[in-house]
Amino acid sequence: MADWLERSIPVEIGCTARSGLRVDPAGADRAGPFIDPIEAVMPLAHDVARAHGSDFARCGVLRPHPAGGAKDFRDELGVTWRMSSLGPSPVEHPLAEAGLSEVAAHPFPPLPPDLQFADAAGMNTVLDAPTPGVVGTALALVGSWRFLEIFIDEPALASALLDWGAACARQHYAELLRRLPRTPDLVLYQDVVGTDQAPFFSEAEFRRFVLPRLAGVVDVLRGLGGARIGIMLRGATLPLLPLIADLGVEVIGIDHCARGMVAERVRGAVGREVVLHGTADLVALGGCVASGDLRGTALLACELAEAMPVIAAPGAPMDEGELADAACGAAFLAALAPDELGDLARLGPVRAPIERAMEHVRLLVREGALSGVSPDRLASLAVPAPTRPHRARPPEGEARARAGTDPI
Repeated sequence: MADWLERSIPVEIGCTARSGLRVDPAGADRAGPFIDPIEAVMPLAHDVARAHGSDFARCGVLRPHPAGGAKDFRDELGVTWRMSSLGPSPVEHPLAEAGLSEVAAHPFPPLPPDLQFADAAGMNTVLDAPTPGVVGTALALVGSWRFLEIFIDEPALASALLDWGAACARQHYAELLRRLPRTPDLVLYQDVVGTDQAPFFSEAEFRRFVLPRLAGVVDVLRGLGGARIGIMLRGATLPLLPLIADLGVEVIGIDHCARGMVAERVRGAVGREVVLHGTADLVALGGCVASGDLRGTALLACELAEAMPVIAAPGAPMDEGELADAACGAAFLAALAPDELGDLARLGPVRAPIERAMEHVRLLVREGALSGVSPDRLASLAVPAPTRPHRARPPEGEARARAGTDPI
């Protein structure tokens, strides 16, 4: 198994619905298989992921596109979706009007039969989440607004829905891990616990209703092998992160675009031992490198360096052009030595290593040595902007006396 931190900032591309390749919905019926057929997100094969700089290869279920390009179709959980020019939207939920007995009797969907697995030498295998999570499943079964109404007015029914989601997750993970030829290096669990503005639950509500069920899923995963465990959360989850960290998982994924999810605050909430995933957008970093944006590159590189240990990844599904930018971002991070990343974390944006790594990537692109990246994406190096204010200041004379550590 390759060590995650042999490279100071390892990179994950194409392993989840959030970091996969989004195809044009108009041609989705000719593409696939998918991680998420609703949003037309495909995984990357391990050799393609490696060529674009990923240190991780995906394993997990594969889903077909709805047959015949149907306007309406039903997903595994029984949610009916309507496809339109504005994108997919749910129009019917299987348990929207159900009571306690109907929820208890509702059958679990079968796990999709097709699997992706690649025992790729030198890469870490990542088991992608097979379900939307404890809360995400409850939202799907009754609809988001309906679940929040139930949570306020009918706590017993809300508990039953969360129990169903937890039991489905435990069953699907157990079956999926049995079907794989070997234990993956990292098992990911995903969930939606808030909007991009606020969490769905107070800390007390999360501790009472969600955390015990989430802990049960983590316990099952611990008992199924020696894989490290990652919990990937969507939404503004900062107040809940200390509770998640107390579960003892090795990786916590965040939604860096959500309110308050600043790397410094997130790191303060979870401590220094947990590996963070998603603290800055790898695609945005690569786009800055390719366009010659020195200031943007510096800001994003420092964001990642300050949050270490981290896994760098795209912040959303990518099109082909964004995949090329992700490759530039991965190559940029690979070009930074550990001591250079340490300088960026302690001192802020330092010119020499950033310019050197940017020029290294641009040389790779010009020579055609970076997969899928055309020299046409390159622009002239931008004139550096003034230094941003930075929290960490070195003692007088420290490090600045070393060659090439002038700030940007």
